[in-house]
Amino acid sequence: MDNWKKMANNRKMIEHPAGFLIIVPDQYPDVVPTKCSVCGFLMKDFTDLAEHKRYECCYSCSIKWAQPNSISWKDGWRPPQKEIIKEVERRNCLPSFIYQVK
Repeated sequence: MDNWKKMANNRKMIEHPAGFLIIVPDQYPDVVPTKCSVCGFLMKDFTDLAEHKRYECCYSCSIKWAQPNSISWKDGWRPPQKEIIKEVERRNCLPSFIYQVK
């Protein structure tokens, strides 16, 4: 059952039962997800955007895994889950801000 109505510019819309409209393009060529598909951290700046377009991951994952293994990465290789968890734990220990003490 497809209740989507076609619109101009390859968009389509559907009315949600709560009364609002959902409008989406047919395809999402330039959409960057809110979080990295490898580590799960939020995409936060232009470097993440650029690396996602190149390797489909955040900048940190690109530097750590995608760039050193670029051929395998393009063929679908991803690091083992155990290694990803270890890297996530390491990043979680890094300070998110720096104080200047005078």
